[in-house]
Amino acid sequence: MTAVRASAGALPEPLSRGSTVFLARAHALIRIKEALEKAAAVDVRLVLYGETGVGKFHAARYLHARSPRALAPLVRLPLRDPRALSTLSDPSFAASVAGGTLVLEAVDEAPAELQAYLVSALEEWGASEDEGPAPVRVVATAQQDLAVLEAAGSFRRDLHFLLDVFPLALPPLRQRAEEVGLFLEHFHGRLAPGKPVPTAPEGFLEQAAAYAWPGNLRELLNLVASSVAVTAGDHWALPRLLPRHGESPEPAPFYQAKREFEAGYVRRLLLLTAGNVSRAAEIAGKARKDFYALLSRNGIDPAEFRR
Repeated sequence: MTAVRASAGALPEPLSRGSTVFLARAHALIRIKEALEKAAAVDVRLVLYGETGVGKFHAARYLHARSPRALAPLVRLPLRDPRALSTLSDPSFAASVAGGTLVLEAVDEAPAELQAYLVSALEEWGASEDEGPAPVRVVATAQQDLAVLEAAGSFRRDLHFLLDVFPLALPPLRQRAEEVGLFLEHFHGRLAPGKPVPTAPEGFLEQAAAYAWPGNLRELLNLVASSVAVTAGDHWALPRLLPRHGESPEPAPFYQAKREFEAGYVRRLLLLTAGNVSRAAEIAGKARKDFYALLSRNGIDPAEFRR
């Protein structure tokens, strides 16, 4: 069941209980999965940070499914919707999420009036020492760092304090390209259940490691959906992953671009050598111990590239 967008007089419908599957092969994602499982048990509030399409809501679903609230409603409320305030202030809204999990999407885009209302709502939904668990668990999602927005004066300090108890940042797909093959199989299983997974074209995974994936997992899902429609036989009809025509994204800060280049370069070497660290270090012209330092700094496990 999908969520109904918030509107005056129409509350969001509870979603299905949540996904019990959280795919993770990259070391960074395995740590995120473990953190979600720990947070699920203690009912702490979270902010899930990440770019568009990285799977923030899916992480919230997994958290809900692993929590003691799994049988209660899971409700998704997009705060960028101009009708979000009227939904939150509807007297029956709290009843619709009672005992469950409320996902406040794009909290970093909430206008000032809505931020003020959220402060009072979150204080009301807080856990009481005498009454046990909080009536509603709140998980927020954001692309921008709330601490930065607070420092700039565009986000309330008290709201930041109430929400950002347990922050988790989901890395973009370009920083975990070793998971592309895993998600190709997963998305194919969702879109074409019962059919054998085709073989990826030669060189596709190497292209995927070098590609920027501006739309992250959502872009990969769309690519799989379009390919499923035209694939015949044993091989995917997947396109070459090239920069889009006319695309000129705003450059990242130097330190970020350097780190992303470094991580991408190391991943390409490990893909090329099937996880052989000695061979990868030789190609890079680095001592084996220095290459291991690169792996450690970027959270990359060479075992994930061994076939």
